[in-house]
Amino acid sequence: MDRAGAGSLVTFCEAVGNGTPWRTAFVEAFGLQVQAFYADFERERRRRAP
Repeated sequence: MDRAGAGSLVTFCEAVGNGTPWRTAFVEAFGLQVQAFYADFERERRRRAP
């Protein structure tokens, strides 16, 4: 969220609400693939809470 901003979350939710598949909406709103997000999230989680 820090990287993309709160507006991206709104964009994602609106797209899903309008029928866009969530993975497509995710890429369009946040600018990265879901698997890349999962990998980044896991790296950050390990860094902050080993």
